[in-house]
Amino acid sequence: MLDRHKRTADIDSVFWQEWQEHQDYLYRCCVRWMGGNSTEAEDALSMAMLKAREKIGQSVKAIKNFKAWFAQLTYNLCMDILKKSKGNFLEVEDVELIASSADIVTPGENPILAATQQELEKFFCLAIEDLPKKLRETFVLYFEKQYSYQEIATELNISYPNVRKRISQARAILRKKYKEFNEVRSQKSEVRSCFCNGGI
Repeated sequence: MLDRHKRTADIDSVFWQEWQEHQDYLYRCCVRWMGGNSTEAEDALSMAMLKAREKIGQSVKAIKNFKAWFAQLTYNLCMDILKKSKGNFLEVEDVELIASSADIVTPGENPILAATQQELEKFFCLAIEDLPKKLRETFVLYFEKQYSYQEIATELNISYPNVRKRISQARAILRKKYKEFNEVRSQKSEVRSCFCNGGI
């Protein structure tokens, strides 16, 4: 009984230490995933915290990167909330999650995955740089500098709806480019696999 209580106390200690370290990052992610709504982001983060604490006891030994684990759990929860609140919500490739995950994996943890993330980071840097100027400056403030929609509107002296429109347009362009990029990468992977297996 004492061992079980000690194990629970140890897990609690690990959880709160890791959660406090990453909660600011997770909150910024929630704001993005919940469409810039800070109230819904706070609610989602609170729910994610409870869910993470519930699940960590089953996974603590297998978790190599708490930031990535928290981010994936929180993202899934945000998507569930959006699906329930919007009956016609269609899940799409979240280019922001993919782009922001480039700093999550280190070469020491998984060299192959780290190389893939570096490739993605390079792709998104170039893709964002290639956006039309108005879309690029708006998206950079939102994605890289973590500005809220209202802060962007004030900074660029444009309306709140215009901010939402620009970010939506930037996302659409990035999704299209990412889809094309991923198709090319998949084709290259198939060619390499065929070559390694003696098919060429």
